[in-house]
Amino acid sequence: MSIARGAVSSWQAIGARPVRVSATEPIAMVLVSDEVEANELHYFDSVPKALMHFMGERTLDDLKYTLKMGGLKGNIFKYLIWANNKYEIIVPTVVSVAKWDEDESALKTNIIQAIADLKKVPAMYKVRPDIIAVADHTTDIDVAKQLVATTHLLRARTFVDLNAADGSDALAKRGQFGSERVTPVYCNIKDWNTLIDSSDEFSANFCLSILRCAIDASDTTRGVGWSYSLSNKLLPVADATKDVDFILGLPDETDLLTNNQITTFIEFQGIRVWNYQTCSADALLQDATRVRIFDKLTFAVLPAIFPFIDSDRGVKAVKEAKDTIRAFVADMIGKEVLIGGMIELDTDLTTPTAITNGEFYFKVLAQENPKPVKIAVEFNRVDIYSDVVYKIING
Repeated sequence: MSIARGAVSSWQAIGARPVRVSATEPIAMVLVSDEVEANELHYFDSVPKALMHFMGERTLDDLKYTLKMGGLKGNIFKYLIWANNKYEIIVPTVVSVAKWDEDESALKTNIIQAIADLKKVPAMYKVRPDIIAVADHTTDIDVAKQLVATTHLLRARTFVDLNAADGSDALAKRGQFGSERVTPVYCNIKDWNTLIDSSDEFSANFCLSILRCAIDASDTTRGVGWSYSLSNKLLPVADATKDVDFILGLPDETDLLTNNQITTFIEFQGIRVWNYQTCSADALLQDATRVRIFDKLTFAVLPAIFPFIDSDRGVKAVKEAKDTIRAFVADMIGKEVLIGGMIELDTDLTTPTAITNGEFYFKVLAQENPKPVKIAVEFNRVDIYSDVVYKIING
């Protein structure tokens, strides 16, 4: 075919690209087992598949018998069975298995290493865990500090079990942390353990991590469950390990905890999560939902603008990248994640030298849809309606 004369046709994609925010964020779990020779790292498509893998051909009765005979040291089955019974968590699931050891110091080392091993996950499995659950062991400050370091590297989020004796103890333990990726939790929860046919204590860290996954996928229409707060959400458990005074409309024990960014559980038509904050020193980063929203927006936009890098269309490609970001912000406003937002070229950074180097910097000015944490109502007794009395009497 001739290209000098005749008909020639071609096409190319021009315009803003769609930006998709995943509602099924990967979760990483650090659990303990005596059935491994050394620490192991596993990847599964869902929590049920993780449970199936570790159970093998065994039934629940088989596990109970093994437990009765002195086996099943660790917590891997306790928590995977609980998660599978309570929710259908169909998200990428990484399980970092720490080898159980009867020596507490050796076990602690294994758990710390199992947390650190999560840093390998993006390279090994091509996913980035957004939620990290470490069952039973985050009350240990060394374990907790390794967890904080790992969440910062992965830009993930987690919870820390304070397991406090009282409010004063909670404040002292909360003071050991200062991270926008950590939510401190006052106490653990109680629920039925089907492995031992008895009520048992469960790590709040793990239970709230699973709840976070469930809420992420709860909005099947708009797909923005990831922007929802955990606070005032029902947790399907029997009770909390500590009773916290909660009195509607009056000062109570939760006020001290809330004012210090500590999450707890209240009983009000069921067991509810109360408060959802981080322990960051920056007040703007203490809203855990706000941190999650802007994390998600930041990560979601990167794959969408990646095709424009090194584009032969030059500055027009930069304009399309800007249009992509603008359309994404508009979509988030339409889905009520944001209440407003605009994009502008950062001229302070996009200097003539930067342009020569092919570097372009944009700023997105946006505000998330605020979650009400307090709604106050004041009733004022007035006399201005006295004429109603006259009308009734003279009626």
